[in-house]
Amino acid sequence: MCWLHRQIGGWNRNEPCEAGILSVWKNLHCYQRFMQNQHDGIFAKSDQGSTCANIFVDIFESISNKGTTDITDFVDKGKLLRVAECSVENVKLARLEQVLKGAGNKGMIPGMLSGAFGKRQNGRYMAASIWDSEDSHQRYADKELPAL
Repeated sequence: MCWLHRQIGGWNRNEPCEAGILSVWKNLHCYQRFMQNQHDGIFAKSDQGSTCANIFVDIFESISNKGTTDITDFVDKGKLLRVAECSVENVKLARLEQVLKGAGNKGMIPGMLSGAFGKRQNGRYMAASIWDSEDSHQRYADKELPAL
C-alpha cells in the first residue's frame, strides 16, 4: 500500500512570497504513482493553480534520521522547521555520508526534536530539522554547526 507519511510547510523568511513544502513518502514508487494517478485532480479541485506562480520539486533519497524516531513524528510539536541544501565535491562525498550516518546515532542536540538527511545525484544533499524554538536552532548554528 502506498502513502504519504506526512507533509509540512511554511513561508521562507528571506523571501516572504516563497513557500516551502517538505513531504515524506513511503518510497519513490508511491510518490510517482500519486503524481500519475491523483495529483492533477486534487490540484484542480483545490484551485492551487491560482495561488502558485511557479513550483520546483526536488526528490532526495533518505540517508538517515537524527534521533530514534522518524522526523514526521515531530511535525506537530516543533516551532521551527529548518531545511538546508548543499552541494558536495565528489572527493568529499564518502566522508560526508559517513558523518551524516553517524550523526543519526549520536545523542540529540539540545532543542532539536528530530532531523533527517537525504541525498540526490550529483553530490546534492538535504538536511531537515525540527526545533523546539528559534533560539535553540540559533545556539546550534552559532556554536556547534561551524565545527562540522
